[in-house]
Amino acid sequence: MAIIIGANAAGSKLKDVVKDYLVGESFEVVDVTKEGQDFIDVTLAVATEVNEQEDNLGIVIDAYGAGPFMVATKIKGMVAAEVSDERSAYMTRGHNNSRMITMGSEIVGEGLAKNIAKGFVNGKYDGGRHQIRAVSYTHLRAHETRHDLVCRLLLEKKKQLKKKKNNHIRQ
Repeated sequence: MAIIIGANAAGSKLKDVVKDYLVGESFEVVDVTKEGQDFIDVTLAVATEVNEQEDNLGIVIDAYGAGPFMVATKIKGMVAAEVSDERSAYMTRGHNNSRMITMGSEIVGEGLAKNIAKGFVNGKYDGGRHQIRAVSYTHLRAHETRHDLVCRLLLEKKKQLKKKKNNHIRQ
C-alpha cells in the first residue's frame, strides 16, 4: 500500500508536514506535487496513482479541501471525502470505503492534519451493511435513486447472464 499525496501552493507546507509524519510512521509515501499545479491537476495526479493499485490511498491538500473533493468525485470509481477531523477520516474508510481524502490548510492545523492522516490510513473498510452504499457511490448516475440503481444493476446482470447462456448454447 502506498499513500499518494499532493498539494497546490496553498497546501504545500501542510502537505510536507503530513508526508513527514506518514514517512515517520513507516508508510510508503509518493508525493506527486509539481510546482505551479492547481488543485485540479494535483487531484487528477493523486487519483491516477491511487487507481494504479487497489490498496493505494490518496490525500490532497489545498486551502479549503472543497475543490479537490469536487474533482475527485468526478473520477470514475473514486470515492473521496472532504474531512476536517480525525473521526470523519477514519469513518469514511470504514463505512464508505473512501480511497481519497481532501483537506484544507486554512481549515486544519498541523497537529490535526497528522491525526486526520493517521485516522484515514488506519481505517479499514467494514463492508457488510455498508456495501450497497459503497457500490452506490461509484455507480449512481445523476438524478438516479438508489432503487433505480439496484434495478439497473440487476437488469445489466440479467443481460450478461442471458448473453453468456446464449454464447454457451452456440458453442
